[in-house]
Amino acid sequence: FHMAQMLFAFLSYEAYLNFVGHIVASQEWSNERSFFTSNLYQGIKGKLKLIEEKLEFQVDRNTEPYQTVACLEQFRDFISHGKPDYYPVTAAAVKRSSDFPFCGKLDQWVTPEKAARSKSQVLELCRIINQHAKSAGRVKNHRQFGDEPFAVAEQVEWIP
Repeated sequence: FHMAQMLFAFLSYEAYLNFVGHIVASQEWSNERSFFTSNLYQGIKGKLKLIEEKLEFQVDRNTEPYQTVACLEQFRDFISHGKPDYYPVTAAAVKRSSDFPFCGKLDQWVTPEKAARSKSQVLELCRIINQHAKSAGRVKNHRQFGDEPFAVAEQVEWIP
């Protein structure tokens, strides 16, 4: 459950970037797949960078909540692009002790504490983005972003 919580926290962050980006940079998001493969705006980090430019603010990448979200992106890549993981363990060693102390990479990534922090830090970063989106002068109806990032919004229109 903790692994799912961490993964879905990150997927929620990416979905929120897509929601905001579609509003504030609709031209770029209309061709999202090819636009975000460029060197300047590559991947999810590039999506945040473009949103920051459009909304004229900058997230501090050296502090929370961004640091946790950056780790979640690495975790998502670890899960999505799984590679073999080898350990110096023999069958004989495992047979000697039924509670063999095995700690794989997944055990290092996923803990109850990291799962709880993932949810709260993603929400906090999305709140920062939401606040800037609501205060942007080019959003037709600021209330449409909602009081909270994942609140149900009606329709939002960006004035180019």
